Amino acid sequence: MASLEGDALDEGTAVVEIVLVLAGDDVAGHEQVVQALVGGGLAVQAVALREERTGKGKRVGLVVRAGRELVRRLVGARGARVGESDAVRAVVGYVTRARFDRPAAGLGVRVAASAAAVALANARLPAEWTARGLGWVGGGVVADVLVLHDAGFEAAWRARWEAAAVLSLADIAALRDALGEAVAFHFAFLLLYLQALAPLAAVGTVAQLLFPAYSHLYAALLALWSIGFLQIWSRQERLLADKWRVDSNGDGDGDGDTDNARQDFLPDYYYPVTLNDNSTTYVPYYPFWKRWLVHGLCTLPLILAFAAAVSAVSAVILVAEVYSTQLYLGPNPFFKLLPNVIYAASLPLLQLIYNALSKEITTLENSQSSTDHTASLTTKTFIITLLLTQLPLILTGLVFVPVSDLILPFIHPYLLSYGVTHADIANLSQNLLSPASLRDKVFGFAVTSQILGQLAEVLGPVALAWYSTWTIQISEKTKEQDVAEAKKQREEKEETEDDATLQRQVQQQETLRLRIEKELALPEYNPYDDYAELANQFALLTMFSAAWPLVSLFCLANNFADMRTHAYKIAHRAVRRPLPQRVATIAPWSTILHILGAVGAITTAVLTSLYRHWDPATASSAQTAPRIVELLIVATVHEHLHFIAKWIVGVVVGAVWGDLQALSARRRAFEQSVIARFNAGVLAGGVGAGKSAEALKKIFGTGAIGADSVDAAALVDVGGDEDGGSEKVKED
Repeated sequence: MASLEGDALDEGTAVVEIVLVLAGDDVAGHEQVVQALVGGGLAVQAVALREERTGKGKRVGLVVRAGRELVRRLVGARGARVGESDAVRAVVGYVTRARFDRPAAGLGVRVAASAAAVALANARLPAEWTARGLGWVGGGVVADVLVLHDAGFEAAWRARWEAAAVLSLADIAALRDALGEAVAFHFAFLLLYLQALAPLAAVGTVAQLLFPAYSHLYAALLALWSIGFLQIWSRQERLLADKWRVDSNGDGDGDGDTDNARQDFLPDYYYPVTLNDNSTTYVPYYPFWKRWLVHGLCTLPLILAFAAAVSAVSAVILVAEVYSTQLYLGPNPFFKLLPNVIYAASLPLLQLIYNALSKEITTLENSQSSTDHTASLTTKTFIITLLLTQLPLILTGLVFVPVSDLILPFIHPYLLSYGVTHADIANLSQNLLSPASLRDKVFGFAVTSQILGQLAEVLGPVALAWYSTWTIQISEKTKEQDVAEAKKQREEKEETEDDATLQRQVQQQETLRLRIEKELALPEYNPYDDYAELANQFALLTMFSAAWPLVSLFCLANNFADMRTHAYKIAHRAVRRPLPQRVATIAPWSTILHILGAVGAITTAVLTSLYRHWDPATASSAQTAPRIVELLIVATVHEHLHFIAKWIVGVVVGAVWGDLQALSARRRAFEQSVIARFNAGVLAGGVGAGKSAEALKKIFGTGAIGADSVDAAALVDVGGDEDGGSEKVKED
């Protein structure tokens, strides 16, 4: 994408380029979309794409280009700092937002929506808007939208990784400028998590070597670590949101302009509102009780039903695992594979059904904002993911080990009824499991599962990208004969200058087509998988690392590799380029992590109290039953202690690094004072007001358009002091 700075670009030069993919044979629908784009001041180039193998008809790629003046108007009007991601996001939003009665509100191009859905949405619009031709377009026509990869940024990104082991905050700021706040927040969280794991890994190593098993001291340090890490992240998250001017929580003075409008939101009706200038606008209305009705009648029963089903299946798998590994002595090899057979036949299918139902129910909730919709779907999906990964450990540590001496008497009658003889069953009258069994499972999850997950994370997208490219190349080979024949015909006649120009244009068109098809075939960038992996790892660490303290060391190594693999997927085009999203938090993951931290503190306290003085020679149930009340008291006390400690740590963090509102106010005051002094022409010996924008760009290096757009906070590190930046300006 062309730079937004300098005088080298004229007004017609395209500085933002996106691609809309049109599918089907609805020529009128295609023309309607093109007319909306051209009428909105955008340049459009149509590129014929290969037909899909699914037989859905022809595909056309619309390369949509926005010029400098349009980008200035879309971005500069909001006073936001202008990076590449800001410009791309503004143009994508302009194309896909609803065409209501505000000037330049949007062109109303619906993406991946059926014609019936668009017709229903337009039918709900006020008659005044319909009469003026406002509404949605593109129903059943626009299949996808993408932004092509930026080769320059990717080359710089790869060079940065070759020169440094991990990212810095400056690298994250550059990432934010190129790919948007959503991606930058992810890497900022991963960086802080990686840094926080380093001291815990040292503590875990010492605990493994010197502390007794299930150490109370390690459990206390682990709980304090999780509280401190989450409190520091909450602070850094808000500081970054303030620095990037997306602090919609009101603590700072940023514009709070986040990507919230959801295309698929369908209001019941629009009611008129009179503004201060006596003009009338219309506000969409959807009653909240309908959404809560869906929560109560659909969401909650779905979660409870599938949680019960997954729990029951997981319990059966664990019983089968104990039986096949410790009890069965017979010759039938099927029994050795029984746990794997049960797992393969049940849990993946349950997860598939649950995820499909979750998407449908989330759509029924009809969230008005994309943030709420994504948070709702993410929370539902992660619940089943968490159960699948952590439930075997929970059942092992809190159910099966405490009553392991009762497992054989319980399953023995069932074994006999299926033809298993007494001779095929080991003669074990005591405990089948011990705290060491939990440790072995934790080891498997922390080491084996993470290694396999790392391989799948790297090889999966790369394999899909390679396969997509290979299929396109195979398809291109079928055209070689036609191309050769056309080339032969061109060579038989005298080539004029016009012929050369035409040939060059055809070649450029063909190159663009191949580029679009290759990037369209890539899997979409899905931040859920990355966050879910980190949240599952955090749950394992806070809940079960007391059984094997080296978990933190392997998590540190995994996350060091994770940061590079997540960057690799973007820099090496293993996934599509993420559409820039302007967000203020990593929600709902912050809330999920805080809940996991509290549950982890309680679980660790119960496990250490139960197994600290465990006697393998004594029946498990005899050791557990007398202590049930004690364990409940331990859980209750540690729950209260966790929240008290969380409050204390929050106070300490605020006292050490300063109050967030005060820091935000100082940053804004510094920014406004510098801009005012430039505009007044009193800085640097009298810079004229007309040249203030150029001078500000030289000092801040922000790529801002106009003095009002400069982000002076870019001079200040997260939680830092603005005085250093002020001195820098004076010296310059």
